[in-house]
Amino acid sequence: MDDCCLVISPGLSVFEACAKRAGDKRKRERNTDPGDVEGYLGPWGKYVDEKTVMKPSEVRFLSSARF
Repeated sequence: MDDCCLVISPGLSVFEACAKRAGDKRKRERNTDPGDVEGYLGPWGKYVDEKTVMKPSEVRFLSSARF
């Protein structure tokens, strides 16, 4: 159970929802216009704070270098 909900609103049962916090859900990049062929993201849009890593980690690189 989420302890911060108990602290924020004591006395709630399991059937009552606590208030939403600002950091509960991450935001996604949005472009929902399917007419935009090049920039359409749909449900596959990345998170705003997500970083794309294209190179393997050093450990993975060294282990694959043996082959």
